[in-house]
Amino acid sequence: MAIVFISYAREDSERATEIENLILASQHEVWKDTSDLLPGEKIPLRISKALSTCDYLLILVSKDSAESRWVHFELDTFLMSQLSGTHQTAIPVILDNTNLKEAFPELSAYQAVFFNERSEQETAKLIHILWEPNKKSQQEKENVERLEFAVDLAVRAGNLAMRYYNSSYRPNQAVTGGKNAS
Repeated sequence: MAIVFISYAREDSERATEIENLILASQHEVWKDTSDLLPGEKIPLRISKALSTCDYLLILVSKDSAESRWVHFELDTFLMSQLSGTHQTAIPVILDNTNLKEAFPELSAYQAVFFNERSEQETAKLIHILWEPNKKSQQEKENVERLEFAVDLAVRAGNLAMRYYNSSYRPNQAVTGGKNAS
């Protein structure tokens, strides 16, 4: 199951909720400000933390989000986390006829999903994007778990060998009841 952060302008709340419900129906988790921010929390800190733990950042691209300082803050925070080597994915979701390169030049290298036409094909494409890499990341997680298990097993075997070595091997000494035999 993937964790999806939805970045959107307040004016696009209805579409954001529609996409949130679509993602939740596909068995993924969603981080969205209206459901995950608590009263009194420091918004930039909470957003940064959520972005650092998400698998995907969905940026709902519209004329309103292009002017939203919060959407730009979320994108900048996400891109900064990319510099530290995270393997998260940004997915621009185009809601209207906004030009992606003009509104968010940083996202021009990312393949977008067009939600300006409410079609089943675009919905299926978004779900496919979220589902397929998640299968791969699940395999990668399992491989990491196997590797961690193998390393743990090797360390335990090494510790056991060292205990055996330290307790029974004494060069140039005969061991008899723990005392030298001279």
